[in-house]
Amino acid sequence: MLPVASFNTWFSNASVDSLTENEIVIGAANRFVKAWLENHYRDIIAEAAKSVTGTKPEVSVVISRQKYKEQIQVQVTDSQPAAPAPQTVAGTDLASQPLFRRSQHTFDNFTEGSCNRFALAAARQAVDNPGEYSPLYLFGGHGLGKTHLLHAVCSEVSRRNPAYKVLCINPDYFVQSYSAAYMNNRLPEFKKRYEECDLLAIDDFQNFSHGKKTASQKELIAILDNMQHRNRQVIIAACGAVHTLEGLDPMLASRLGGGLQARLDTPDDLTRRSIITNKSENISDEVASLISERTSGSIREIEGLVKTVSAMAKITGVVPDLSDVEQLLAPKAIEKPGIEKISRTVAEVFQIPLADIRGKKRQGSIAQARRVSIHLVRELSGCSLNEIGNFFGNRKHSTIINILKNGIGSKNPVLCNKINDTLKSLNQKIKAEKLFSSQAEIF
Repeated sequence: MLPVASFNTWFSNASVDSLTENEIVIGAANRFVKAWLENHYRDIIAEAAKSVTGTKPEVSVVISRQKYKEQIQVQVTDSQPAAPAPQTVAGTDLASQPLFRRSQHTFDNFTEGSCNRFALAAARQAVDNPGEYSPLYLFGGHGLGKTHLLHAVCSEVSRRNPAYKVLCINPDYFVQSYSAAYMNNRLPEFKKRYEECDLLAIDDFQNFSHGKKTASQKELIAILDNMQHRNRQVIIAACGAVHTLEGLDPMLASRLGGGLQARLDTPDDLTRRSIITNKSENISDEVASLISERTSGSIREIEGLVKTVSAMAKITGVVPDLSDVEQLLAPKAIEKPGIEKISRTVAEVFQIPLADIRGKKRQGSIAQARRVSIHLVRELSGCSLNEIGNFFGNRKHSTIINILKNGIGSKNPVLCNKINDTLKSLNQKIKAEKLFSSQAEIF
């Protein structure tokens, strides 16, 4: 269920102290590992236990005296002079380079369009003139080709320069390997790996802003400075522009903002059809047009539909026509408004700056707009409570629950009209009175 590096980092110093149908107790070597297992792996542990017991037990993590002793013994042994041995701590195994590479993503199979032309040109520059535009920061919505370009750069650099040390990682790996190196007194080995790196690629960078990772962010700042000093290339892919990522160290945000930022936008109809044609030669123009209409613009979604139609032809032996594809594809779903779109619309209708709604101010009008935003986001977007809390000033899970429990406010027709105006701007046909009919208090 887990990558090998994650398992070795967090479970090599843990044990199952007891297991029943109702409870599983995990013994951890220290408080740090205990807290990490509780915060990140509780559900996975429960699912694993369910496969053994048949029922999903409660998960408890305790500090195991035996595991603590074993860890201390390992640290004492490691401190004694010994013959060099292979490095096995997650994040310090030099033999595992490069990591998380996707060789199928190349420049040759990337479809160029007006939506991504600048980003593609910037990525090619990162290969032709490494270090000139570093860090290169690619950003845009999900499924628009950021990861494709990032891996295309890694593949092309490795092809041209086989001796180059290329590291392709994600924030979770960086944080976990840094934590493992810190716990095992191997930070010099961790630092050396990045000091010898010629190309550093980080995908899904927005995950760095999820929670407080102060120490690892400080370490990344030092790595970026070292890469820049050696004129080496850094390429980063994220879902949003640098200034939209909350929780980043200001110095780290400054380093990223000082590089080249290239945005990938939603592909237009011409680009979508080019993608469909490039991915399959057996699809007619009519079918390509239908698939283009049935997508929300995500390249990943387009590729999925093309695979479905191609699989249909392969399985049946008959190239599907328009009617076959019409039956195969579900009706185009109404796209749910995102958390930022909802909040920005509320800000416009209520005439309050979005920064105030997301911030800490508690003035009556601001607090009211914030409550409305949180309720609408929960009802319309399907975002989790944690996502809502992070967006609205990193508020706690319990705070969001209390806001939802307390309802919108008193019976106020003016407020009701504003919410209906907001729903109308979001192209929602439902009225406020019906949307919140399940609330204990309706306006």
